[in-house]
Amino acid sequence: MENVSKRKTRKRRQSNREENKDVDTDVDGVNCRERITYDVLRLMLEYFNITDLTRAAMVCRSWNEAAEKEIHTRLKPQHFLLEPNTESKKITDPKYVVDKLFIQPSVGMVFNGFHTRRQIWQPDCLCNYLPPQTDYITLTNSGTIYDEVENKARGLSSIFFPEIPDVKIKYFHTTKLDYLKFDSTQNPKSCNKLARELCKISPKEENIKCIIMFLGGMTRNIFATPDPDHVESVINSIVSYGTNTAKNKIAIWGGIARRVMVCSSSRDKRICKKSVPIAGLSICGSGVSTWSMVLNSRIKTKEQAEKELTALRDAVKLQKHTIGFMFSCCARGDSWYSEPNVEAKIFRKLFPNVPLIGSIGDGEFGVSTVRHEYSPDERIFHQYATIFLIVSYGSVRKVL
Repeated sequence: MENVSKRKTRKRRQSNREENKDVDTDVDGVNCRERITYDVLRLMLEYFNITDLTRAAMVCRSWNEAAEKEIHTRLKPQHFLLEPNTESKKITDPKYVVDKLFIQPSVGMVFNGFHTRRQIWQPDCLCNYLPPQTDYITLTNSGTIYDEVENKARGLSSIFFPEIPDVKIKYFHTTKLDYLKFDSTQNPKSCNKLARELCKISPKEENIKCIIMFLGGMTRNIFATPDPDHVESVINSIVSYGTNTAKNKIAIWGGIARRVMVCSSSRDKRICKKSVPIAGLSICGSGVSTWSMVLNSRIKTKEQAEKELTALRDAVKLQKHTIGFMFSCCARGDSWYSEPNVEAKIFRKLFPNVPLIGSIGDGEFGVSTVRHEYSPDERIFHQYATIFLIVSYGSVRKVL
């Protein structure tokens, strides 16, 4: 008897399903029986920012699959500029930054103008809105650079990178550093080991492409004397091992900032430090290429700057995703060339499809990986200079 009742129940359910197939349920004029095809769903998800995309992944299994594929296709670095409202002169909600993100951020940098740090935005609270695995550095300095505008005291620019195949972008920072341990003439083996540990580079990594280094305003407290040579000795030690093993010269970019703040993830917890002496990024991998160039104090005219950056353009082989970085001395700019935005505009002219982002500081770190007429010496620390860096990854494009 039990088996007969179960058969009747099963038949009844099947008949109900067949009847429901012919019934269209309309809600506000929308047919709820119609299903979105996978191709249409993928087209829809292309317009979702990363927050909405994460929520869409929780709808069902098919949406989760489509959302995950969409996230993994977004490999382009994302940069944007925030300026104060003309009426309130403030950007009070840091969620406005996250709403602009269309990638799953893994690591990033935020460049903040000194005079607008408290007027525009408090960057300390951005970590409350970013995914927990995101590490980023906030640089407070004399000004910011965005595309072809060198703005000395207004706005906030930022850059975020997703996780990229065959590319390793590692964030690092330290609160204590003894520069004497990085003297390669004393103990090169120990120096190499400490350098890789500091930059979070694997001991077996051979494709070291770039070191980005920032020193905060409290940096001088960790050295016995405020001598820039001490700073240079630390960075020389960091790249010494990689320079001997890498096929190409390692690009270096960065400088001294008034304040360096970091926010990192550790064991699913956020670690925020309002001020650190040293922070930076190391870029390694076979899928990325980097180039850096120093425009030193001998370059005083617009024509000379354009000639130098033309040499950089001729040596660069752009790939699918490219981003440019610029760190300029606060003494340059309109007071140096008697014209505003000279170097940024030249970069835009020579690299029309490459975004440019950066900061204006009080001391610069960099080397020239491309030979040019005004090539500086082997020193890393510079004054009254501008450092350019190009990071490119993905499939190879034609040379500009």
